[in-house]
Amino acid sequence: MDRLSQRLLRGFLHRFVGEEVSAESKLAMRMTSNQNSLLMRTVLNIIATMGFLSSIISAFAQDETYKDPAFTFSHPAGWTKLSSSTPDSLSFSDPTGSLHLTVSVMNYNTSVTGQALRDAFERVIQHRMDAEKKFMAASDPLEHSSTEAIPDGYQSHFHGYESAKNRRFTGLLLMAKGTMLCFYIEGTNKTEAELKAVSDVIFSKVKLR
Repeated sequence: MDRLSQRLLRGFLHRFVGEEVSAESKLAMRMTSNQNSLLMRTVLNIIATMGFLSSIISAFAQDETYKDPAFTFSHPAGWTKLSSSTPDSLSFSDPTGSLHLTVSVMNYNTSVTGQALRDAFERVIQHRMDAEKKFMAASDPLEHSSTEAIPDGYQSHFHGYESAKNRRFTGLLLMAKGTMLCFYIEGTNKTEAELKAVSDVIFSKVKLR
């Protein structure tokens, strides 16, 4: 391990693990070169992820709100609204072009309520899951949460991973007040933590009017 790498490792351990620098130095001297290399890669991966999460937090400190007659939501500052091929969807991209958000909007008859509405919503969930599976390997993970009651309707989250493209995605489905929404975030070469950092904040800011 070169001196710069040793200083970086000592600083990381001292700050986040609480080890004394002198004790860590003795430990580093006893490590094999393979162990040093593996530990260094782990530290750098953690630091890179922390840097990404920090940038997300900073961006949401200046988030931008999109307002529609039926709903509102916020996305990070700097995201760009893209042109859409259909009038019932919205598309946004982060500054790097590596994360994309699609919002699909449909209306339904508000006379559908109670168990009939829940049954209709769960059919929508199943249809969405079936559509995702068409592009995924049989062993690729795909999950959705149980149906959750919200004022005047229902919602559910889903997420999955398409291994062939190293693509992760996560979504929020809502059906209430005559409006059905699907918020869908996807990105390639992203970790689960990176995608979750973005989706947790966007989804939490979705409001039906």
